[in-house]
Amino acid sequence: MTLTIDTGWTKPDIMATTAGVDDTQRIVVTDHKRAQSLFNKIKANIETHEDQFDLDAYLERETLTLDALHLFDPHAAAELQDIYETHRSCLVHGGAARQTQSGNQNAQRPNNGKTATKGKPMFDIDTGSQGSEGPWIAWSARGTLDGQIAAKSFYIRDENGKTPTDAFNKGVVMDIYAMKTGWQKSEGIAGQAPDWKWNPSVSQMMQQPGEDYKKGFSIPCAIGGGKTATWEQAGAAAWNAFTNLVPALQEAPEGKLPVVRLVDTRLEQFKRGSTVTPILEVVKWADRPDCLKEGVQAGVATEPAPRPKQEAAPEPAPAPADADLEF
Repeated sequence: MTLTIDTGWTKPDIMATTAGVDDTQRIVVTDHKRAQSLFNKIKANIETHEDQFDLDAYLERETLTLDALHLFDPHAAAELQDIYETHRSCLVHGGAARQTQSGNQNAQRPNNGKTATKGKPMFDIDTGSQGSEGPWIAWSARGTLDGQIAAKSFYIRDENGKTPTDAFNKGVVMDIYAMKTGWQKSEGIAGQAPDWKWNPSVSQMMQQPGEDYKKGFSIPCAIGGGKTATWEQAGAAAWNAFTNLVPALQEAPEGKLPVVRLVDTRLEQFKRGSTVTPILEVVKWADRPDCLKEGVQAGVATEPAPRPKQEAAPEPAPAPADADLEF
């Protein structure tokens, strides 16, 4: 069986913007007026956040902007870091109390993983009206400013925030029959999910809907332990990793799913910036695990709890070469 996947023009879509950029875009600061404008915009955005996880996500999206600002004016970048840490500390220690719109009472914003801003979810990874269910998995080329997520690594995002994951180091099962490709536009605004325009099918890449849209994809993955997460991401690093994997995915045996592992990383240099692309490979083909079968709730372990041992177990047989794969 041959799976047809249209990736369109595979050259990375790199666009310069002034705020809300992710780690695949390019930013250059060349004069004091632009530096002051970026400083004021980022400072204002930091101070409007009312959720620590939302704040962390915003700062991660501003990584390249902050790097560029640091090269031009290290003191301004350091001041923004102080503003971020101070505001985050207030949020962590109960400083997120805000006056309600009616002005007649104070309310502590509940830490339920969502924001009341315009009634939209806080996560920066979302599929809009056709939204996937979390948790989500994503690639971070440069890591987060608070050091929670290391550079060149994958992490899980859910209602509790972000946590590192080594799922791709061990191998994940990708549900390539449920994957989607399309275009994503992110405004970089707190509490506002990106706008996704999905292709009619993975075999048909539609035209770019606007100059601010970047190619992306959504793939449900079994990440081990009977749990799932959706890899839903746009931008050069993620898209390059996906397109490099496409030739292998197109040779999928009938009814089988690929077990995909992170084997290396590659630095991608652009005219005004760079990113780090994960190098993935299909290490084997497997049957669909139970957690990827229809009707199973995402993120919930499906494997039964182990029963108490009644007697000593015999000596285990030598492990095969891919024993660390949990599928």
